[in-house]
Amino acid sequence: MECPSCDNQLQTFESSGIQLDSCNSCGGVWFDNFELKKLREKKSETNSLSFELKVEPGTYIDRDRERICPKCTNIKMRRHFYGPNREIEVDTCAGCNGMWLDHGEFESIKETYPTEEDRLAAVNKMIQGQSHEAFATLKAQHEEDINTIKGIQDVLTHILPKWMLK
Repeated sequence: MECPSCDNQLQTFESSGIQLDSCNSCGGVWFDNFELKKLREKKSETNSLSFELKVEPGTYIDRDRERICPKCTNIKMRRHFYGPNREIEVDTCAGCNGMWLDHGEFESIKETYPTEEDRLAAVNKMIQGQSHEAFATLKAQHEEDINTIKGIQDVLTHILPKWMLK
């Protein structure tokens, strides 16, 4: 497979019993569907990829270029944030659900969200905060609408005959 960041060939290695593909030039790593989750669930010392990956000094990485899935070879990956803090960007393939992490992103994920439960808790906290704000906005708009309707009702009460208001 070809590295989506620097076009070099990916090398296969094993970490915690999981086969991964990494680039010895830029230090990125490819996770097939659910491999990142499986690796993060394993609580072992080999869970630290930064020591296993080789990085060639001076390798240029264009972080703005569109990346092609190394497995599907014809699908552009979607760049998105890994969690609600919007600090860690990852690339995911819509075809095979694989994920590309640039050098250092796995360590950032582990530091920011030590477990998958921590990441989900952060997502839930963000959603609850946004929901609270959204409901407060809707409530204020609703109260404003009620006041407008009451104003119209008052005007109509004064200008229409009583028999039309029933």
